Amino acid sequence: MTIGSRSTTPGAGVLTLVLCLGLAACAPPRFEQYVDAHRWSDAAELFSADTSLLRNDRAVYEAANLFGTPGLSTFDATRARDLYRRLLASFPTSRYRQDAFERLALLEALVRARGEATSQQQALEAQIAQLTARTRQLRAALDSANALADSTRHAAAKLEADLRERDDQLRALRLELQQLKAIDLKPRPGRPPI
Repeated sequence: MTIGSRSTTPGAGVLTLVLCLGLAACAPPRFEQYVDAHRWSDAAELFSADTSLLRNDRAVYEAANLFGTPGLSTFDATRARDLYRRLLASFPTSRYRQDAFERLALLEALVRARGEATSQQQALEAQIAQLTARTRQLRAALDSANALADSTRHAAAKLEADLRERDDQLRALRLELQQLKAIDLKPRPGRPPI
């Protein structure tokens, strides 16, 4: 019996409820929707908030990829390694096992390479700091040497000027002495020569 547009058939409400629940069960979980839509930050946030996803091998695998892909804003190598290891330990028969194992190996190689690069960078920065400090010391020593050289040149120029002045005075005195000797050696009128 139909009243208006509603059905009064017994069990129609139950059927509607079953259909709604069935459709909801067929819809992919929100985490998968975010991953499929490339909404990486939303997927990472949801995964971190929903611990029930840790019981789903696909969700753990997708989250590990989400955190283990360099270049994504969600990249977190430590978190990705932990999730790949959890997948391998918790789901030994998962269809994602081999790929997770390979990705874990690549991620660990990446972490090692980054660690080595960081160590090398730190060593180079330390060398640069040492060379910079040594360069400053050498520049200070050069400036000091230049100042000393300038001072020495100035002192040498003053000594040369003093030497020239003394030479001029000595010449003048010798000339005066010669003139005095010449006067003394000349016979003077009214005086007998010596």
